[in-house]
Amino acid sequence: MSKLTYFLCFITCAYFSTLFFDTSLRNYRIKKFGEEKFCTVLNRGECGKSGGTIKVSLHEKEYNLSIGRVDCIEGNYSIGSQVKILYGRDYDYMILPEDKAELGFYLSLLFFILPLYFLYQLIKPLRKSKNVAVSNKKKANKK
Repeated sequence: MSKLTYFLCFITCAYFSTLFFDTSLRNYRIKKFGEEKFCTVLNRGECGKSGGTIKVSLHEKEYNLSIGRVDCIEGNYSIGSQVKILYGRDYDYMILPEDKAELGFYLSLLFFILPLYFLYQLIKPLRKSKNVAVSNKKKANKK
């Protein structure tokens, strides 16, 4: 691949891995240090391929809460029901207690290796050309 391709892959993967890490770190910290609370379901929301969202209310403020695909399809959360959540005051964000925050955090660290690979591939040709220039200079000095 060309240097431009490696550079574009590096920028793209670094951007998305940083976003993924930021989100997973937030969820991990809420899982570890969040306050256990109950919120009220206001709206059943939308179901997608990987999950869905429901609109909930906590202390007179509305939030979108991510739920699993099965819970969304089966309609496990009805309007007006109480849902147990973990609330992160620092982030003003909530997650379900059964959220897989640890898995997302470790996967985000693993995903960060990909941009490092592209950066290595980008720098590797520069190191080779620098080493060749140094060895040619040494050979010229010996003569």
